[in-house]
Amino acid sequence: MSKSLVVDMVAEVNYPHDKMEGLWVIDDQRLGVLNDDDFATWSTEGQLEQKMLDANTVDGGRLFIIEADLSTD
Repeated sequence: MSKSLVVDMVAEVNYPHDKMEGLWVIDDQRLGVLNDDDFATWSTEGQLEQKMLDANTVDGGRLFIIEADLSTD
């Protein structure tokens, strides 16, 4: 078994999340990626609050469809 980098999510789409929750090959040209939004909440010192990526962006679930060469040739 070998492996190779197909796409750098940070470089390709400026992926802002902590981790990827779902990853699947749609076909030989597209890859689907879902982020893990942890229910878009966060706890700070025991207080539940809205999880934010930055001051204006809620860390909610998001689907990314990435164009990539996934052929096995």
